[in-house]
Amino acid sequence: MGEDDKHITSIDEDGVALAAIKALHAQNAVLLAQQRSLRKRLAAMTALQSQQARTEAATRRDLQRLSAEVVSLRER
Repeated sequence: MGEDDKHITSIDEDGVALAAIKALHAQNAVLLAQQRSLRKRLAAMTALQSQQARTEAATRRDLQRLSAEVVSLRER
């Protein structure tokens, strides 16, 4: 590039800058797509965690009810 191995012409500089801009633009697009994907996964995992918490609470209530029934049956 340039007239010799120690200089770069302005046309070459512009080409290098344009190539760098294009590469950064492509990298940014990939990162944005990854971010969208990760946000969707996080939302799904958060929803699953909430469902599990509700299930665990219901299970605890059922166990408490059954324990009370067992105590009642033992007292008879």
